[in-house]
Amino acid sequence: MVSAAFTALAIAFLVRAVLRSDIGWDALTAVPIGTGLAVVVVFLAAVVVSGVLWARLLQRLTDAPFDVADATWAHVQSWLLKYVPGQVGTVAAKIVWGSQRGIARSRVATSFVYENLFHLLASFVVSLPTVLLLVPESRGRYGAVIALLCVAQLGVLALPRAVGPIVERRTGRTGLFLDVSTVLRQEALYLVPRLMNAAGFVLLAASVVKLGGVDDVLVFGAVYVLAGILGILAFMVPSGLGVREAVITALLSPRIGTADALTIAASARLYATATDVVLLFGYVGIGRRVQSAARNRSDVSHVGKNLELETRDQPQ
Repeated sequence: MVSAAFTALAIAFLVRAVLRSDIGWDALTAVPIGTGLAVVVVFLAAVVVSGVLWARLLQRLTDAPFDVADATWAHVQSWLLKYVPGQVGTVAAKIVWGSQRGIARSRVATSFVYENLFHLLASFVVSLPTVLLLVPESRGRYGAVIALLCVAQLGVLALPRAVGPIVERRTGRTGLFLDVSTVLRQEALYLVPRLMNAAGFVLLAASVVKLGGVDDVLVFGAVYVLAGILGILAFMVPSGLGVREAVITALLSPRIGTADALTIAASARLYATATDVVLLFGYVGIGRRVQSAARNRSDVSHVGKNLELETRDQPQ
């Protein structure tokens, strides 16, 4: 209900802002093609880095062997399924991939939960303090948000001790939770794709409006990261469509005007979608072959293990 209400309000705000501005379709041509291509490359790299991080995270949770490149393409497939509302496609794609590689569903599901937690914390750590300090409309809530971030961090660190014994007792599975040092290390690593997305957005925004200095760079980058994670949390709409643009427009309008904020928000959506199209072609042309080869190797490995067990069981 909260997500649906927030989504409805965000889209209503965005529609109102568009109707009250004189922005037209020509606004989408405000970004030079060279800059747009650079932005696509940065956004593309951020998705790939996220995929590698997820593969390394899953390796921490399972002993089953798999190729990092294979898992990275599975992440790309999952990423492309974000257009299915409710994140059903994203988690289903990874679980199906894991089952084909002999990885327990519980391990893949746990990795998905941790991945989203790390993305969530990294996004808020990168964005909220900066937005609250440098966007006038957000000031006055800094202490409360920092306290909330601290509580969230403590909650993630305390998760294994709080619910670990219960989950392990009921499922009979162990090793489903990461230790504190691994959690902190993963959180630090997940800052990288967030910062890459922020850099891509700043590059795009700088081609539309003149950025005044470090303050503007920090604000624009932080606003995009915050808008991205709020778009993901609004899981009722595909890829946060409308919500992300509403957040960008609401936070940047007082700084650069509604028309320019809408232009930047629409351009960011355009080039993010272009990135997904490139990823789709990459997955169809390369990723599927990589995954097919990895699946064949996995099948051969399973057959070899079964033969070894049968030979071992035969009487001497």
